[in-house]
Amino acid sequence: MLHTRDSGYVKTSKARKDRGGGTWLHPKLSVAFARWCDPKFSVWCDLHIDSLLRGELTEQQKYEQACRIRDDRKSKASNGAREMARWRWDKPVIEANVEFWREQLQLTLDIAC
Repeated sequence: MLHTRDSGYVKTSKARKDRGGGTWLHPKLSVAFARWCDPKFSVWCDLHIDSLLRGELTEQQKYEQACRIRDDRKSKASNGAREMARWRWDKPVIEANVEFWREQLQLTLDIAC
């Protein structure tokens, strides 16, 4: 078992505060101390630890995923709009070409009959 008094994780000094006196807590114990001070923070920690153990996405990962989805959809929409504009200009030429070949086919069928 870890003996915190002898471990160096907690140090106290009886000097006056203006001379560096007080209690020093090792950073490794800061979360445990904060959990002890605030029950809401303790529950928040428990939820995040549980999420990590389950392999669930963090808020940062969810945000990044949402940004990727937005950017992907935006790109597809932009490409779709570009294709719609291209169709608007190409459609008359394509329709005229179809009509021309339909008439050519009709002439060929009329001659063959």
